[in-house]
Parts: sequence; C-alpha cells; structure tokens
Amino acid sequence: MTKQLKGKRVADVNLTQPKCLNIPTRKFRRVVGKRINETSAKGKWLFTNLQPDVLLINLGMGGDLIYHKNEATIPQKYQLRITFKDESALTASFFWFGYIHLVPEKGLPKHRMTGKLGISALDKELTAEKFAGSGEYFRNRKRVRSGSTVQSQDSSATANPNSHPR
Repeated sequence: MTKQLKGKRVADVNLTQPKCLNIPTRKFRRVVGKRINETSAKGKWLFTNLQPDVLLINLGMGGDLIYHKNEATIPQKYQLRITFKDESALTASFFWFGYIHLVPEKGLPKHRMTGKLGISALDKELTAEKFAGSGEYFRNRKRVRSGSTVQSQDSSATANPNSHPR
C-alpha cells in the first residue's frame, strides 16, 4: 500500500461510523492536510505514518481496504473515506466490527490494542534466531497456553456412545 499512498496529501476525511474511532471525530479530522509516509502491516493492523500521528486500521472480522484512482469506483457504503489532493481516495469498510485509530507516534508503545504486538512474519526484523526463540526478543515474552483438551478417538467414542467413528 505504500506504493500507492506514499507522498499523497489528505484533502478530506469522511467517517460514517464514528464508534470505530478512538478519539472524537473533530480530533480525528487533524489528518486533513497531512502527507502519508510509510505504510506497514502488523498482525491485523495497518499502520500508516502521518507524522506526528499514525493511522491504525483493523478490519475486524473482515472487510475491504481499497485504493481508488478516482471517484468512479468509490462504494456507497464505507466506514472511512480519505480523499487525497489528487482526487484519488482510500476507503475502509468492515463487515462486523473494525477499528480506525489515530495515535501520536510517540504513543504507539502504550496503545492498548497494538502496543504489545510481536514481530510480524513479514518484518525484516524477524531473524532465524528470533524465530527459534533464542533471541532476546522472546526471553521476556509471556507464553500462551492452549486451554483445549486433546482427546483420542477412543475416549471421545466412550464419552458419547452415539457418536460415529471418524
């Protein structure tokens, strides 16, 4: 997305679902006039640098984030529409729930939903050593344990005599 957006200047912002914001709409409008720098992904989040802020977009349970070269292809329904000075646009629409947050770049480490995300699988920072878990990055990370119980085919058949063998 950096290829399409880098260097574009925001001309206008239209929000149709302010509930997805982390700040009031009037404060979110401070993106107008800002120039887009780098865009990157981490987990389900898209990070777009608008110095001194970062635009964070998460499409929730699914949705569309589409770059439009002109107004002709803009959908009727969306949660966010960013129009650029060259009349191209970016729309974000999500099916169930999603998030559109604007966070000061210095506040990213404390952002409740993205501050503790690990390294992205596509990040150049992910080395073989870090992946293997021997790197400093993983030493102080909390381990996640699965709460599910694995049953053998025999024990599940015993637990439910009406079940069919698999």
